[in-house]
Amino acid sequence: MENPVSKIDNNITPVMISRQNVPKYFPGLAPQTLANWKWKGIGPRAYCVGGKTVFYRLDELTSYMEGKRHAKRN
Repeated sequence: MENPVSKIDNNITPVMISRQNVPKYFPGLAPQTLANWKWKGIGPRAYCVGGKTVFYRLDELTSYMEGKRHAKRN
């Protein structure tokens, strides 16, 4: 499967995804899992907007998830 982030130009504003929309890009990754990771201080960096809504950069989230996938193989 091709990495969708590899086509993103680094000179443009990064693509941000709300925690609730992450499963659309990463099926099987629940918003609650991301909330748990944030609480534990692990996982991809989370960006809080307006004090409530949490977003993730698509490139950072993809890198983190690919790292987890490679770690499981070893």
